[in-house]
Amino acid sequence: MQQKLMRKMAVFTSVFTIFTFSIVLAFVMNKDIFVNAQVSTSGKSAYSDSKATASDQTIQNELNSQEMVSSDTLTYNAIKIKSNNMTKQEVVLNLGENSKTSLVIDKNVDIDQVYTEHNVIITLKGISLSSDQLSVETDADTDLESADSTYDGKNTLVKLTFSKIKQVETDTGKNCLKLTCNNPRDLYDKIVVIDVGHGGTDIGNKSIYEGEIYCEKDIALAVAKALYNRKEVQTEMVGTGGLTGTKESVGFFFTRLTDTEISDEKRVNMAKELSADLLIGIQTSYAEDAALNGTQVLYNGQYFIPGFGSVELADILERDTVTKICSKAIGLVASNDEDYLLRNATMPVAVLQIGYQSNQEELIKMLNPDYCELVADGIYSTVLDSFESAGTIQN
Repeated sequence: MQQKLMRKMAVFTSVFTIFTFSIVLAFVMNKDIFVNAQVSTSGKSAYSDSKATASDQTIQNELNSQEMVSSDTLTYNAIKIKSNNMTKQEVVLNLGENSKTSLVIDKNVDIDQVYTEHNVIITLKGISLSSDQLSVETDADTDLESADSTYDGKNTLVKLTFSKIKQVETDTGKNCLKLTCNNPRDLYDKIVVIDVGHGGTDIGNKSIYEGEIYCEKDIALAVAKALYNRKEVQTEMVGTGGLTGTKESVGFFFTRLTDTEISDEKRVNMAKELSADLLIGIQTSYAEDAALNGTQVLYNGQYFIPGFGSVELADILERDTVTKICSKAIGLVASNDEDYLLRNATMPVAVLQIGYQSNQEELIKMLNPDYCELVADGIYSTVLDSFESAGTIQN
């Protein structure tokens, strides 16, 4: 009797042990899933902190999983191009005679210019058209090399590729979209290239704050969009006016306005092709010492430009930005041999490092849209003050 009781107790103990182990194992697995789920739902970006709850590999895996589907992953089909005796520099995208769609810019038509690739991307929102239904008419002077289209399940995307950088102005007609393809130097007296740091899988400085992931590429893009959306910049970009109180117009060209990866070589080539008068980069800083804070500017200290050069631009950029955002000025830093952009630019060039992502207080500021607007104000003031200092624009 006693032996039977002991055997029953042994069985019960074994079952209880297995059950307890299963519960603990399930908890551990679910905890891991919960941590990953927290990271994946953030939708934001990042730097690595020694006190963070996620490892660098976890961050990188999550960032890779968040990578947006770009137009490069879609299959484009060629659109037939007809050469007609049209208005010089004009390209017309025809939707077909049977199309009853009325095109309205910014409503069901978006235009994106990818200057580094010589592309103009036309998004026909909520419209499904095949390449056979579309056609393009152009004049030989437009430098149009190809026209392709694809459908992403929601919108029809049309990609126009030119042999050189073009600045397009758009208008709509009956079942068509008209684009006037200008050479930038025909529109603007002065050209400023804004290089928006990093992009795509090149995330730059990365950080975690309160379980959220943050990337340098996103902070730089937020500042660039704030600058792009300024009324003055928008006016100057379409060539309808110049700076207030001046006789010269200034065109702002951005290396990217989306989460796109661009090589340093293409960034520099874009500035050179445009014969840019100024090249200004947007980045952040990072340091192991979390107490470090402030704004610094990098410049090309090797390429000497008589009169107004990189060091003069860097000085104005730091002064104007620090004044706007009430930051601490760290100073100017000459570029090293590893910095391709600064080393290879042949025009006045300076890279603004807004603040330290490794400093919690500055990180929080840089994530604030109002703060990004102030940084954009500083960059805009830099452009005005630089041309005035160089004697090319009189206020």
